[in-house]
Amino acid sequence: MNISIPREELIRALSIAERFTSQHGSLPILANTLFVAEKGRIFVSATNLEVGVTTSTAAHGEKEGKIVVPGKIINDFLRSCSGDVVEFVSKQNTLSVRAGDNTVDVLGFDAGEYPIIPKNSGDAIGVIPATTLSRLAAAVSPAISLSDARPELSGAVMFGDGENIIMAATDSFRLAEDKETAKCLFSPIIVPRNTVLEITKIFETEPGDVSIKSDGGQVFFSSGSLEIVSRLITGKFPEYQKFIPEKNILTAIAPKEEIEKAVRAASLFASHISDIEITREKEAICVSAKNQTKGEAHTKISAKFIGQEDMKISVNYRYFLDGIRSVRDSVIRIGFSGSGAPLVIGPQDTSERFVYLAMPLRQ
Repeated sequence: MNISIPREELIRALSIAERFTSQHGSLPILANTLFVAEKGRIFVSATNLEVGVTTSTAAHGEKEGKIVVPGKIINDFLRSCSGDVVEFVSKQNTLSVRAGDNTVDVLGFDAGEYPIIPKNSGDAIGVIPATTLSRLAAAVSPAISLSDARPELSGAVMFGDGENIIMAATDSFRLAEDKETAKCLFSPIIVPRNTVLEITKIFETEPGDVSIKSDGGQVFFSSGSLEIVSRLITGKFPEYQKFIPEKNILTAIAPKEEIEKAVRAASLFASHISDIEITREKEAICVSAKNQTKGEAHTKISAKFIGQEDMKISVNYRYFLDGIRSVRDSVIRIGFSGSGAPLVIGPQDTSERFVYLAMPLRQ
């Protein structure tokens, strides 16, 4: 390998790949990054065997080649150097990297030892703006289960109903669903939690669309020169739609920031089960908590109510707070449909189709 690469573009590619390396696995080579120079481009890849990424940028040079080296070392080196162009020269298992007047020789591995990262050239099952996919993933990720006891809940379900792309997640204590208009139709696939989190970060500012492909056991998210491939979780995701109340007997509309502040204040006095109480007091929502050893908190927030019913419900403040923070609106709706039913949290703006359920705590 003997090529030159724009420094800023290489730093960007390395920063993305670094997120997918494995620092604690049984295969030391997974802590490294694969570089492949061919056809006038440098391809930068990394995988932890659950999810992998390949991104590329233009390169100039006379000699193609492959090598595996610690990408973090190169990234850190380039960030400490000046110059607009980086030169790569490989010899056996050593990569010489030059930027300006600075040069390092990095020891690596033979590229043939690196796991093959799958590629998919099939038809897309869905196409969605990259920033929208990031938004959907961010909205539902708090509800993904952290436990592997039920594997199907340790990821987010994604499917197309012909008019929308929909993502949802639940850990059985809360549920989140978000959707975006898109002409696509495909069966549910369950994307692992770590992949959902990476989608949130990487596509947050990515221009253009993401093409979604699946071959059954894997899913591919491609945007321009960037492709993420992830294994899928086997199993059947619960038919969660039946748990979303069709109507509320009481809906409260209030400023998101004020509700969030009240919940944080009450959380200081929550018990070991993280409970807070939410009630209606005339034309206000009251958020409170009482602890025999710490004291109590009691905050009222002026609200607009639709319905005349009273409301009294205890919820886990962490779950409730996650729902509030996931709403992309400065004003939120809180729906109450009766004793034992979940609180339904969403934006006041009905064009936003995000919905979050927080199950009540039994006292």
